[in-house]
Amino acid sequence: MTEAKNLIEEHESLKEEVGSLNELLEEANAKITETVQLNEELQESAKASEESLKETEAELAESESKNAELQNKVDALTHEDDALEKKVSEALNEVGVDPVSLDSQQEEINHKDQFQAISDPVEKTNFYRKYKEQILGGQK
Repeated sequence: MTEAKNLIEEHESLKEEVGSLNELLEEANAKITETVQLNEELQESAKASEESLKETEAELAESESKNAELQNKVDALTHEDDALEKKVSEALNEVGVDPVSLDSQQEEINHKDQFQAISDPVEKTNFYRKYKEQILGGQK
């Protein structure tokens, strides 16, 4: 009978262990389910990020293309501006007017004051002939 008691006690002990293992198995299954759900969410988030990245790359490519087009236009306009400036300079030289660059920061010259400061009559006459418009008209 002691043997039967020992078997019953061993059986009870094994039942408790099985119950404890079943609880651990249920906890593990719950964690696995939670991990699978989290993995699915992360995969969806990764897909959304990839799509967003593709959209951003497409926008960047479009912007770079537009930037290249605008740079080509700027280059063409700069070239055209240089050509026009050269033509104007040549035309001014033909009529005897000294061209002045609009981009340069030139000192303002008061031709009238300079004319009055000249004491040599020949130099004064030459200066007057050269800068008559500026002296009389007040243009610089």
